[in-house]
Amino acid sequence: MVSMAVGCYRGGPQLAGEDETAGDDAGTTDGAESGDDAQADIPLQGLHRLNRLEYDNTVRDLVGTALRPAAAFGPDPEANGFDNMADQLGLSPVLLDGYATAARQVVADALDVRPAFLVRFTSEALNVPGGYPVGNLWALSGAAASVEIDVPQDADHELVLTAGASTIGPAPEPTVALEVDGAVIASFTVQGGGATPQDHVIPLALTAGVHSVRVVPTNFINDPVANTSNNVLVASLSARTVETVPGPGRSLIYVCEPAEADTVLLSQGCYAAIITHFAYRAWRRPLTGDEETALVQLWATTRANGESDDDALRIVLRAVMTSPKFFYRARTSADDDDPEWLDDYVLASRLSYFLWSSMPDERLFEAAED
Repeated sequence: MVSMAVGCYRGGPQLAGEDETAGDDAGTTDGAESGDDAQADIPLQGLHRLNRLEYDNTVRDLVGTALRPAAAFGPDPEANGFDNMADQLGLSPVLLDGYATAARQVVADALDVRPAFLVRFTSEALNVPGGYPVGNLWALSGAAASVEIDVPQDADHELVLTAGASTIGPAPEPTVALEVDGAVIASFTVQGGGATPQDHVIPLALTAGVHSVRVVPTNFINDPVANTSNNVLVASLSARTVETVPGPGRSLIYVCEPAEADTVLLSQGCYAAIITHFAYRAWRRPLTGDEETALVQLWATTRANGESDDDALRIVLRAVMTSPKFFYRARTSADDDDPEWLDDYVLASRLSYFLWSSMPDERLFEAAED
């Protein structure tokens, strides 16, 4: 695997074993005491890639997601017992692919409409005695699986049994009954198979409180002599409200509502404001004019190529999150020879990642702006 070199804030990257004071000597003259010469004494500052903890915390605070996508990135390299040393945190092609996947996942999780209440039990919670695993599914083998659901308030719900059927010989297709608090609310034949489990959706009204839900096979057969059997292969059991709500990141990302704009021009201006605000928070500094123009133009071009306004926005958000300006804790956009490279936004990020391993909060952003 080829790793990309870690960059530096000032000058070229420092080579392993290179004397850190070499740059100091090269940048000073005998007897020089001016402020400009003093700047040359600042050692090279390695570009600091977000480690896994910092990445997960940052996407949480940026878009409101509860996902932990960095778990798929692999462990961060350590030095002297620390996993956040800039000169150890390189960037590989595999990790860059991981960033692209993570951006797609967290943007979707932040913005997708979802049930107001949802609880899901995987096959691990439904592995009743007498059954056996079939890949990620659990074969009930005639036993009833039960769970308890704590419903927060009275509402119309849907129970969703994701399962497939398995049959051998002349056995009939397996059937199940769904019971809620001891009463059968639905009986049906299980559709799909082990490789293609299907959602079986049952609507019902649930009151607030704890409810017992059971999945009961009703025609289980296992006759080895006749070489005939059937089984219910359960992937998951969910309860969700019919009512839906916006994703947790909509209020963080949509600083205005394009649908409420009086004209198309105002709607486009709202999307531009959303993009600029998101990139400002993601890159942890104000955008340059060229950066803002490029991002808004990406949205306009994507929209012109057939994407909806909101889908084009999601593509821009993913582009912002797959930029090195997001996953590197870099300096600002100041010129390389700017003596004030450690500006207020860099300082805000250093404080926030030191104190809580995440991006600056609103108070730090405001302090940097002031």
